[in-house]
Amino acid sequence: MLRHRHDLRRLTTTRLRWAAAALIGGLAAFWFYLSAASVSSAVESGNLGTVVLVAVGLASAVNLVALVLAAIAAYYLPQGKTVYFWFVIVVLVANVLATLADQFGLVDAIYLLGSLVAIGLTIALRRRSLRQLRGEPAQ
Repeated sequence: MLRHRHDLRRLTTTRLRWAAAALIGGLAAFWFYLSAASVSSAVESGNLGTVVLVAVGLASAVNLVALVLAAIAAYYLPQGKTVYFWFVIVVLVANVLATLADQFGLVDAIYLLGSLVAIGLTIALRRRSLRQLRGEPAQ
């Protein structure tokens, strides 16, 4: 368990990589559950038209694919690919903004917290991998 800020420095690149990829994968699974439940309840209530339901379902599917690709990109981030880093950050920031854009409840707070932690892990992983690419000694 990480108790202090300096504990993050003790994490190895491999552990950071697995933690970031697993957390983003967990966010993808959580997103799949939330979007499926949302579309299902909208269908049952009959409040939304077919076109709106298809648009919401398509947007949810696109975000799910983006999160899965971000999890894969986070795993391969230590190889020095700047595009991977920015892709992961953009996807996670878009999810943070989407979480804040509509009704906000406990489930949204949990998702927001997970997204912010994933951003922090991704930044820490990027900094660690850049240090290793420059040849600085590992800690």
